[in-house]
Amino acid sequence: MLNNLNPKYRQFFLPTTIFLFIILSGSLFLFPKIAEINSLRQSLDNDKAYLAQLTTKAALLESLDKSEIDSKLKLMTDVIPEQKNPLIAFSSLKSLSAQEQLTEVNISVSPGLISTDSGTVNDLSKKSSSNGLNENEMQFKFQASGNKNAIIETLKKLESVAPYMQSTGVIFDKSQEEAKLDLAISSYFEPMPIEISKIDTPISTLTTQDEAAFSLAGKFQKLEIPLLAPLATGKDNLFSF
Repeated sequence: MLNNLNPKYRQFFLPTTIFLFIILSGSLFLFPKIAEINSLRQSLDNDKAYLAQLTTKAALLESLDKSEIDSKLKLMTDVIPEQKNPLIAFSSLKSLSAQEQLTEVNISVSPGLISTDSGTVNDLSKKSSSNGLNENEMQFKFQASGNKNAIIETLKKLESVAPYMQSTGVIFDKSQEEAKLDLAISSYFEPMPIEISKIDTPISTLTTQDEAAFSLAGKFQKLEIPLLAPLATGKDNLFSF
């Protein structure tokens, strides 16, 4: 092949071949390294963006008022408790009955499902197959007698005492001044979610709807829990007479 080349160009063939070999060998070595460098650079840029996002989130968390958050959380859980506890609504009904001086008070409860997965946020429209109650609902039967004005006042206050309760029922006239109340009352609870957001998710700020919910919750009155009568325990000293 070399013999067929023009003698004028033959002297350049070997240097050119060596040069091309060096370029090809260098390319086979350098191209993967260049790609690796670009990949590392992209990864570094992503890490910088992630770090900046975390720094911003940490600064925002530091700026939050913990006492204000605790106050708002307590306000909301007073209205919608985070656990299924029939005693909370039961105590409010007993307090309201005592406050309005109602008599013949009878309260019974249908707690619905005995338990739900902690932290699971359930759809309040979903019905339990066993008794027709929502999964996050407890239902009470509330019966009482009293002065008609006191009965009417009880119905009004039921809409504004904590925890939040919905009622349906009827009023029976016992006399010109006396009446009897027979209500079906629903009370609700909402478990806290296990995870609010992922670590790299931006913090959501309170919306106008959230602020309206806090304002509405602040209008609910939390009644004092009535003291239960102490149980008889007998004599402290069994050997005294």
